[in-house]
Amino acid sequence: MTLSKKEAETLFSASPRARGLFANRNTSACPRGVDDMIGQPVRAFVVQRADEVAALGAAPADLRPHQFLEKSIRPMTDCALAATKIAWDESDPVAQKLAVRLSKQRKRVEDWRIALGGRVSKGPAASHALQPLTRIAREASR
Repeated sequence: MTLSKKEAETLFSASPRARGLFANRNTSACPRGVDDMIGQPVRAFVVQRADEVAALGAAPADLRPHQFLEKSIRPMTDCALAATKIAWDESDPVAQKLAVRLSKQRKRVEDWRIALGGRVSKGPAASHALQPLTRIAREASR
């Protein structure tokens, strides 16, 4: 979920727990932690997403849906749940608006998890790509 600078500052100042849960721990993306997340949000996002795509691409095709569910969607739903349990300052309009956005995000990622969980439970998708002939088969057809 992308946040404005003001929303990010509100989130990270809500509690030390929020800072610990939501700060980017990838030092190549954010060497100074939260300060870099807020100061260079595009870099933090791009590096994080590139790492996620690279890890997913390294997995065999049959295991990718399960890996995406476990390594991306499940942590996302856990974070969304934790975010909705933050005690927000009721006098801060930014905090109240953020609480509503976080509740909607929680619902959205839970829906993704349910949909993808159903897909993963059906088993791997059948591949329609033709497999190349083995060397023995190629030599036999000469």
